[in-house]
Amino acid sequence: MTSFCLRLFIYLFLFSALRGTAQHVPPGSSKSMEMVFVTSDNWMNSNSYDSAYATLSSAYVHRFNECTLTDRYYIHALISEILYYNALFVQGMVESENALAIARSLQNDSLMANTENMLGLIHLNLDEYDVALAYFRNALHHFPQHQPNRFLAYRYHVLANMGECFIKMNVPDSALFYSEQSKIEAKALGRVRGVAFALLNEAQVQWMRHDKSRAQHALDAARLVVDSTNHRDVVQLLIAEEMRLAYAGGDRTKVQELCRMGLAELDSDWNTDYARLEFLQAASDILIQMGDPSAAAGLLHRRVKLVEVIRSKQERNQATVLRDYVHKSESLLYASQLEESLVNEIFWRRLTMVIAAVLLLVCITAGCFYLALIRRKRNLQALQLEAQMQRELKRLEQESNQKSLDAIALERNRIASDLHDDLGASLSGINIYSSLAVKPGLDEATRLKWIEKIKALSSQMNENMSDIVWSIYAVHDNWPSVVLRMQAYAAEVLSLQNITVRFDVDKNLLQIAASLELRHHLMMCFKEAVINVCKYSDAKHVNIALHLTDKHLQLLIQDDGVGFRRDAEQAGNGLKNMERRMAKLHGQLTVHSENQKGTKIVFVVPVQQDSTTAV
Repeated sequence: MTSFCLRLFIYLFLFSALRGTAQHVPPGSSKSMEMVFVTSDNWMNSNSYDSAYATLSSAYVHRFNECTLTDRYYIHALISEILYYNALFVQGMVESENALAIARSLQNDSLMANTENMLGLIHLNLDEYDVALAYFRNALHHFPQHQPNRFLAYRYHVLANMGECFIKMNVPDSALFYSEQSKIEAKALGRVRGVAFALLNEAQVQWMRHDKSRAQHALDAARLVVDSTNHRDVVQLLIAEEMRLAYAGGDRTKVQELCRMGLAELDSDWNTDYARLEFLQAASDILIQMGDPSAAAGLLHRRVKLVEVIRSKQERNQATVLRDYVHKSESLLYASQLEESLVNEIFWRRLTMVIAAVLLLVCITAGCFYLALIRRKRNLQALQLEAQMQRELKRLEQESNQKSLDAIALERNRIASDLHDDLGASLSGINIYSSLAVKPGLDEATRLKWIEKIKALSSQMNENMSDIVWSIYAVHDNWPSVVLRMQAYAAEVLSLQNITVRFDVDKNLLQIAASLELRHHLMMCFKEAVINVCKYSDAKHVNIALHLTDKHLQLLIQDDGVGFRRDAEQAGNGLKNMERRMAKLHGQLTVHSENQKGTKIVFVVPVQQDSTTAV
C-alpha cells in the first residue's frame, strides 16, 4: 500500500503542477465540449475526482454524437487518469486502450505517447514491469522532443517513470541513466519538482549500490532545489530518505535533528497526506531500531490515525467512481440497445407505411397505437430496473462502509489493548525499580540488581513493541512472512541451548493470506512454546511443522526432552495465555507429554480457504 501511495502521489503532483500552468481546454477540442473540459479540469485540480468523473461520463453518454474524435480521446484519457488515481487499474486500462485506439486513428504521436505513458504506469502499479517498460519505451519513441501541448505529459515524466521501473526491477545502471535524463529535461523546462524527484531516484539508486556518499550528495542537491519553495511535500520525502541514510551511517545525532525537522514540516499547509505518511513510517521504524519505543509509539499513533483518514477517503472515492463507471457502462449498453431497437422500429414503420397504402386507415391507426404502447411499457420497465439497481448499489455501499468501520474499530481496540497489556505493565515495573535504584543509602549490589531488572524489562518491552509493529504492517499479511519470522526467532532462541530445529511447512499454506489477528496471536503462542522448550525441556532436537488441513491450520512443536513437569509452575501462566489466545481465534490447544519422551504441543486454528484469507 505504501509503495502504491508514493507512486500515486508523485504522478499526481507531476500532473497537478502541469495543469497549474497549462491550458484549461485541450487543444483541438470542439467548442461544444469546452465547458465540460473546463469543469472537469477544475474538479481534478481540487482532487474531486468523483465529480470530475461524473461530469465526463455524463457528457460522453448524453452528448456522444456531438463529440469529435479528439473530444472522445481526451474523455477516455481523463477518465483513465481518474480511475488510476482511485486504484481501479483494470477499468483504467480499458479506458486507456480506447484512448490509444483513437490516437492511432488520428495518427497523433503526442496523444499516443501520453496514453502509452499512462498504460505503463498502470502496469507498473500491477507489478508487471516488463509490460510497463515496453509502454514507456513506445511513449519515448512517439513523444516529440519539445511537444507544445502542455495539457499532456512531458518526456521527462516518462523518463522518470522508466527510472522508477528499473529501480523496482533492481537494475541500478539503467535506473540511474533514465533518472539523469529526466533531471536534465526537467531542469531545461524549469520544473523544480521534476528535478527533485529525479534526484530522489538517483539517491535510491546509489543506496542500492551501497554508495552512501553519492546518495547523500543527491539528497543534498534535491533539498537545495526545493528547500526555499512551497513544495513542502517533496522536502518531507527527502527528509525521510535522509533519516534512513543517517541511521545507516550510525549518526544518531543527525537522525534526531532530521526527525525534528520532519515533525516541523508535518503541519505545513503545503504538505500532503502521502508525504506525511511516508515520513511517519520511516521515522517510527528508525526510532524503534534505535531503541526509543516510546517516541516511535507516538509517531505510529499519528500514522495510524492518518492511515484511517486516507483509507476512508480513498474507499469513498473508489466506491463513488466505480458506481458511476458501472452506471456509465450500463447507460452506453442501454443506448446501444435502444439505437438498435429504433433502427428496427424505423424499418417496420416504413413497411407499415407501404402496407398502409393498401390497408384501411383504421388498421394504420391501430398499428401506431400498438407500437406506442409497447415503447411506453419498455421504457417503464427500463426505468424500474435502473431504480432497483441504484437502490441495490446504495445498500451494498452502506453495508461495505459499515463493515469497514467495524473492522477498523475492532483492530484499534486490539492494538490499544496490546499496548496497555504488554507495555503498560513493563513501564510500571521500570518506574518502580527506578525508584528503588535511586533510593538513598542503598548498597551497590542491591542497586545493580534493580538496574538489571530495569534492563530486562526494557528489553522485553522493546521485543513486545517489535511484535506489535510487525503484526500491524499490511506487508506481512502473508504466510511466507510469518514463516520467516518463526524460523528466525526459533533459530535465535534455541541456538543458545544448542538445540537443533527443523521446519516443515505445507506449500499450500503459502498461497493463502494471513490476517492481522491470526498472525499476532499465533506468533505469541509460538514464542511462548519455544521459550518453554528452551527453558525446561533439556531437549536436543525440536521439530516444528505448519500444515493446512480441511479448513484448519495446524502448528505442531515437538521436542525430545525430559517431558512437561506439571507439578511445577514453570509454564502455568504461559499455558493460560496460549489457551486464551486460541479461544480468541476459535482454535484448540493440545499438550501431550511423557517423562523422558518429550513434549508435543499442537495448535489448531480454523481458516477460510475459499476466500484465501485466514480468520
